[in-house]
Amino acid sequence: MTFQEKCDEALKTGKYKPLIEMCEDEELSRASGTPMLKLSDENLYTIQLISYLLDENTSDAFFLWKRLSRQVRKSSDALKATWAVARSLYHRDIPRTFEALKVAKEACGGKVIRPFFEKLSVTTTERTVRLVSISYTNVSLKFVARTFAIGEDEAESFCVKKLGWDLDKSTGILTPKKSSDASTDEDKRMSARGIEQLGHLTNCVNFLESKRTTDPSVLSAAANAVMTTNGRSGESA
Repeated sequence: MTFQEKCDEALKTGKYKPLIEMCEDEELSRASGTPMLKLSDENLYTIQLISYLLDENTSDAFFLWKRLSRQVRKSSDALKATWAVARSLYHRDIPRTFEALKVAKEACGGKVIRPFFEKLSVTTTERTVRLVSISYTNVSLKFVARTFAIGEDEAESFCVKKLGWDLDKSTGILTPKKSSDASTDEDKRMSARGIEQLGHLTNCVNFLESKRTTDPSVLSAAANAVMTTNGRSGESA
């Protein structure tokens, strides 16, 4: 099976391990000076990095970036944009992840890479929606807008029209629509892993509301302060 066929199969089935194994084999071959695939470094490592993220393996994405030479890292805008997404996911910074995804989709226009970013954007949105819906009974429109790094009008349209959530216009409070299989093991796993990070985000939003600011630098500082307070300051990357 060719590399392109592996890519197509992974995107179609949602099973990324066979593609990851092919990328890792090629990585080893290139390290030994005997590449097997006629593929640019940009396409190989960008797809390898995104595949780790789609497979929910941010640790392997982190270590791949550390293994790459400085020359390879700097040679590709697509690879740098992908790392910005990976780094945000690694540090569980949900708003910055969505901001990085917007930049990455613009930077990655190649026909090989772009479908992977579109898939990652959809998958990340679905995971975050599911996480919010199983973690909260009610949530503010402002919170959703900050979480997804979008404006409040867009957040309202997304939640009410697309997701079918109820909105109290007088208070700006949304009631998430629970999925029909809300008690699955996957939901329980997501809830256990995600409630803490959403709690950090809630604290950040409350802090910003009290200060009445939308300055991105203040948002970043608030997030770092909250994570440090909770003993979860991110590992350096």
